[in-house]
Order: sequence, then structure tokens, then C-alpha cells
Amino acid sequence: MEIIGIYRYLLLVRFGLFNLVAVSLVIGAFLQGWLDVILGAKLVEFSALIGALFVYGLVYCAAWVWMSLINFMMRARERSFVT
Repeated sequence: MEIIGIYRYLLLVRFGLFNLVAVSLVIGAFLQGWLDVILGAKLVEFSALIGALFVYGLVYCAAWVWMSLINFMMRARERSFVT
């Protein structure tokens, strides 16, 4: 059993699971009404800016994870051909 096959998508799964839990917590807080104060305040523009920044960071991190995964796979193939 090769080690690379076991850990091939571990980084991608960790990223997806972490973000799934985070989004679930935000949705739960919204459904409980805990975010009504933020959404009803006059600072909605700042909240939207913070949310947009979060989405940008999420997309940037997803791209980084994807590129790291591709890089890892390419190095693993090179090692398997060399040995």
C-alpha cells in the first residue's frame, strides 16, 4: 500500500471539512437570530465588506490548496518514476 495514495486528497478534505463546519456555524447563528444585531445596524456596509473579504480569502485559500495538491501529485509521480 503506497503512502501517497492514502494521503492524496487529505489537504483537500481538511479544507472542505473545515469550511463546511464554519459555514454551518454561521448559518446556525443566523437561524438563531444572533446576527440580527449586525444585520440591522447602520454598519451593514462594514459587515458586507468583512463578508466579502472572507469570501475572497476563502477563494484564495481554495486556489492555494488546489495548487498544493497538484504540486504534491506531480512530485509524487516524479519520485515513483525515478525509483
